[in-house]
Amino acid sequence: MHHHPLLHQLHRHQQQHQRDRPPHRGLLLSREHPPGQPTNPANTGSAVFSFTGTDNVTAPTDLTFQCALDGAAFTGCTEPQTYTGLADGSHTFQVRARDEDGNVDPTPASYTWVVQTDTVPPETTITAQPPDPTNQTGASFSFTGTDNLGVAGFQCSLDGTAFSACTSPQTYTSLSQGSHTFQVRAKDAGGTVDPTPASYTWTVDTTAPTVTVPANLTADATSNAGAVVTFTASATDTDPENPAVSCTPASGSTFAIATTTVNCSATDAAGNTGTNSFTVTVRGAAEQLTTLVGSVRAVGPGTSLLSKAQAAQAALAAGNVTDACGFLGAMINEARAQSGQRLTVTQARQIIADATRIRAVLACR
Repeated sequence: MHHHPLLHQLHRHQQQHQRDRPPHRGLLLSREHPPGQPTNPANTGSAVFSFTGTDNVTAPTDLTFQCALDGAAFTGCTEPQTYTGLADGSHTFQVRARDEDGNVDPTPASYTWVVQTDTVPPETTITAQPPDPTNQTGASFSFTGTDNLGVAGFQCSLDGTAFSACTSPQTYTSLSQGSHTFQVRAKDAGGTVDPTPASYTWTVDTTAPTVTVPANLTADATSNAGAVVTFTASATDTDPENPAVSCTPASGSTFAIATTTVNCSATDAAGNTGTNSFTVTVRGAAEQLTTLVGSVRAVGPGTSLLSKAQAAQAALAAGNVTDACGFLGAMINEARAQSGQRLTVTQARQIIADATRIRAVLACR
């Protein structure tokens, strides 16, 4: 009786009643228990094949197999079948089952693959990354790879953790403040990884600079436009270089007769902005005259400077700028005359300077 592999197994007591059936292909390379067969292409000259068979009479465990490589004659083999030292190029493996009656599969299972010895590791390039430094706690990386066998995938690592499979773009969130290092390496079709992963180190900085400004300033107007006021503001930051400070109005600007708020800010390299502010008060003619009256009163009796200063103050309060200018001019003349006599030279110079400045504010002629 003629039996053929590849159909369902029957009990042995049914064998004598089984009708012979035409053989048909039913043997397949097994993919149920790796390795099954080599990858295609493969970067190694070794190959391992796993296979199974079925027959309408013979039990699978009683089947035998014959293997052939690259068109050679079929010879007996067992599963798994291993080959080593294969040359670069295309190879074809065939396997057929043989039942207990000597019938063989007329359509052997076949697998063709290419051996391409991998002598060149893949190269990896990072094509997009976050700025350094940055105030963003998320980061996204894009990358590519090249290889003689073709890139099969990538592996990524953050801050020294183990490499794991990843795809481009690779995104991270909720990163802590400080330095971070991203690495990525390509893996080729043969399983070789880039021995020198592409790497990028950057700093997450979410701390704003500290802006230092002067205490509130007071200045006397030197003209009816106000006064030129200069000041210094600075900033300190966690970055190696402290950022520049920008203030509005800027130092050296002419501040009007009023109280003006100066707003200062500094932005570090990571994009964090720190702010601070202070005020500049520019005193007008009336306030300066009040101070001048006090200064003259402190000089003591013996001059008519106090009466002239008070007269100028009263005239200005009444809106009579012309008379106020006249009294201030008279004060200047008297202070010059009394310099070194009833007034010390220093006292005279101060009174003259104050009266002259007030006259400039009033635009006296």
